[in-house]
Amino acid sequence: MKIYSKILPLILCITLFSFSSCSGDDDAGTDDSIAGCNDFQSEWEDVVNALNAYSQAPSSQTCEVYKEAMTDFYQEFEDCQYWGNQYEEDINQVQAMDCSEVSSDT
Repeated sequence: MKIYSKILPLILCITLFSFSSCSGDDDAGTDDSIAGCNDFQSEWEDVVNALNAYSQAPSSQTCEVYKEAMTDFYQEFEDCQYWGNQYEEDINQVQAMDCSEVSSDT
């Protein structure tokens, strides 16, 4: 599927990023270590759940739910200091997702 080839690298990047950058051993009291990244991991779980639903039953509806979860995630963490220059590219990819291209085999 065309949409998987566009989104998979993004998912891998964010997953690796979430495990390495916002780990539980960060000092909760230091604002500079978590600036704009509060609840990053728990919010990411919502995206993963939407991705799982989409991958198990690909349809324009599950694609839209996934796209909305990703958009909400990126908007919530727009100010997260860990994004660097990657944020704009990633949010543009999510916003460019065309769920009308997705068809279900059911």
